[in-house]
Amino acid sequence: MALLLGTQIAQGQELFTVRETLAAVGSNIHPLSASANLPFNKAYAQLSPEQVQIVRSGYESMPEGYEPPYPEKGIKSIYTLLDKGLNSAARQVQGEVIASGQVDENGLVQSVSFHNSPKQDMQTLVAWVLMQVQFKPGMCGGKPCAMEFPITVDFQPRAINPAPDQQGIWIQFLSSDDKTGIVYPRRN
Repeated sequence: MALLLGTQIAQGQELFTVRETLAAVGSNIHPLSASANLPFNKAYAQLSPEQVQIVRSGYESMPEGYEPPYPEKGIKSIYTLLDKGLNSAARQVQGEVIASGQVDENGLVQSVSFHNSPKQDMQTLVAWVLMQVQFKPGMCGGKPCAMEFPITVDFQPRAINPAPDQQGIWIQFLSSDDKTGIVYPRRN
């Protein structure tokens, strides 16, 4: 699984990784499970100025004094729930899910819109994950405000002995101009 916020990974850009907790039978090597252009375990306030710029680059126009919503405990909270939600059949699914979560001023995702998906159950998983994660709300002029959290999840099937770039889930947090698709509202 790979997580990417803002823009595509540029050549030479730092890449953060997470490995599987268990190695394959007969091996001491833990396969790559996720990679990202941002650290997995850092909240927005802990990101470097360069990393904050990566997150902000996913928004077409964000004035000074405004901040996007961001998972309170970092992007690992999204990765962990996606990984737990995948069953063996879903791990063989391949393709992109492009979604936007509408985060309210309390940091809760109220609805998730989908613009592309290889399978309905992948939409359900991504919507469920986003609605479980507590976000730092968007900030508008120093005050919490509702704001979209765009995400693209590129599912790649896991192979028995895959190369590091051929396994897991590739997740991108990117803005999207396409506002059509299926919407999953929050149910209390």
